[in-house]
Amino acid sequence: MPQPYFVRDYSHLIGKLVAKRPLNEAMELAVGGGGYGVVGSAELTLVTETGFRTGHSIIDVGCGIGRLASAI
Repeated sequence: MPQPYFVRDYSHLIGKLVAKRPLNEAMELAVGGGGYGVVGSAELTLVTETGFRTGHSIIDVGCGIGRLASAI
């Protein structure tokens, strides 16, 4: 069975990024750009300003790369 186009295209993108950058930087760019910590902190601020408190729960079902989960 041939590879789906999105697997082929993603693999191609990773190859191009890794050829020009360190692996960690390349992977960060591949999954949504930089600013992992900055964006996570902004997301945490957003949820706390809308009522999230210690003892509350958030269900994160594969909705990104873990920026909010890491910030929490």
